[in-house]
Amino acid sequence: MKVLLVADEGYLGGAEISTSRLLAALVERGIECAAAVPKGSPYWGRLKERGIPLFPCELNDLKRTFSRGYPILRENSRLRRLIGDFGPTVIHTDSLWAAFFTLMAASRSDIPVVSSLHSYPEAHRALKRAIFAVLKRLIVRKCAHFIVFSEHMLNEIGGRYGFPIDKVSRVHHGIERDRLEERLSRVDWRRKHDIPAGAVVFICITRIHPEKGVMDFVEAARIVMETDQDAFFVVAGEEVVTPLENLGFTKIIHRRLNELGLMDRFRFLGFQEDV
Repeated sequence: MKVLLVADEGYLGGAEISTSRLLAALVERGIECAAAVPKGSPYWGRLKERGIPLFPCELNDLKRTFSRGYPILRENSRLRRLIGDFGPTVIHTDSLWAAFFTLMAASRSDIPVVSSLHSYPEAHRALKRAIFAVLKRLIVRKCAHFIVFSEHMLNEIGGRYGFPIDKVSRVHHGIERDRLEERLSRVDWRRKHDIPAGAVVFICITRIHPEKGVMDFVEAARIVMETDQDAFFVVAGEEVVTPLENLGFTKIIHRRLNELGLMDRFRFLGFQEDV
């Protein structure tokens, strides 16, 4: 069996970390795996560390080209050649964008394409909504199966977005126990981030994006501060800018915090490897 992962972006988040571990575990069990991701990206680096054979594949450029209405035949041919060279038994894509381009590239073969659905990409850009209203039917019909990671997403996919539930499976992300080992004492961690020893601390660990609820975290902080003036709030994660997502959401969050007078109570740590 040969498994090919196709990723449309190269940033490194929780899903990517989990997938890189999964591929490494499959390799340990004798399954041949490879990945097609943007070359030199953080995701590329993580997969390389795990010993996964890599193919450079700039699906992020495909998205940019597609969104601007230019021909994409040349780029799609490169992905087709890549699939032909590796000869996978199954292709796993990490998003509906990646699934769309992979289905185009693999249209001349009978290789099954399975796609993970971490979210449904229609909520925040009108262009995305218009594109996926047209493409969703193709993707649903052509993909062999879909994987979601929560009961909420399973209900959303089956109910709100109309995916056939018999083609959707829920699989929980695994977490390696060594990631949960304490590497810095609580006292030292608070001192590092200028947080008093006795303060209550709320932490939001996520990519900074509207769909992740960071603004809800801000509004919840406003409510908490009405009764606990000593609380602090930490956001561990970064905003990722992609060809179709350049929201400037971090600035929006900061602007709201300044309006509420809570900026000094927030700590933005950026991407954290050691959550």
